[in-house]
Amino acid sequence: MTADLSALIARLEAAEVGSRDLDGEIEELFGLWRASFKEPEKADGRHCWSDLATWSGEGVEHRAPDYTTSLDAALALAERVGCRPYMADFSIDGWSSWLLKTTTDIKVTDPETGEELSGPYFSGGRAKTPAIALCIAILRAKQGEG
Repeated sequence: MTADLSALIARLEAAEVGSRDLDGEIEELFGLWRASFKEPEKADGRHCWSDLATWSGEGVEHRAPDYTTSLDAALALAERVGCRPYMADFSIDGWSSWLLKTTTDIKVTDPETGEELSGPYFSGGRAKTPAIALCIAILRAKQGEG
């Protein structure tokens, strides 16, 4: 999952605007989709659906929320995966930044002393839109917990 997470973060950082394809990848990464709905993989190994982030089968239809274009959807994702927005900066230079902290403490070992420390994990994201910046911060928080 770490390689997928890093690759998705890189794609989000490069994005000028959000997209349904990125929404679907976020949904897939967090396991919020049903495996039985997956179609054949793209040449690069990522999955595709008939309507990017929408799939159906067995009488059920699912549409991934607009994580990368809706701040409300990105905030709901943060809460769903255990992150809390800590600070936002919607600057005028064309970039948006978010700082998040996890709602549960993580444990790490200090490499110098060997002491076990615990506390929330903080992560940040910066992108061209507030929703994408928040998605990056969420993915980085999950990466840090791993």
